[in-house]
Amino acid sequence: MAPDDLDKLQKLLRAKHPVVTVEGQDEAMVLDGLLVATASERLQVWSWSAVRGLCRGVLGESPEQAETEHPAAALYAVLQAKKPRPVLVLLDLLDYLPDPKLARLLKEVCAAYEAEGGTVLLIGDTTNLPASIASVAVPFEMSLPDDDALRDMVQSEA
Repeated sequence: MAPDDLDKLQKLLRAKHPVVTVEGQDEAMVLDGLLVATASERLQVWSWSAVRGLCRGVLGESPEQAETEHPAAALYAVLQAKKPRPVLVLLDLLDYLPDPKLARLLKEVCAAYEAEGGTVLLIGDTTNLPASIASVAVPFEMSLPDDDALRDMVQSEA
């Protein structure tokens, strides 16, 4: 992640926006940048994916929380947690959002994070994002690589 993008991400986390969306980006690059940003800010992070379920850390470094692979189970577990809520990264959730019950759960999770000064980071296609969540969401867009970065990418692949 470019230094300017990392700086933007850190500012969003410091500002404690309740919802930040990242659409159409390189997921691995976003997660690497988030790892750096949250470490430098000393923020606790939980992440969720449809495969791993709910995990501690940006990249799921700790053991998974049992039976949270289904998005509703994960969001319910997040709501029930009595832990601080600095950052929650949701990787695959947006694919499930046509489900109105799941959209409601997400709205409640976002409200809990807002009340406690945390951030929910939604990574993926925001097409299904309910208007009630989209209205408080702040988009994070990474900049395109410059010529030097492109050259480095090409050389690293060769």
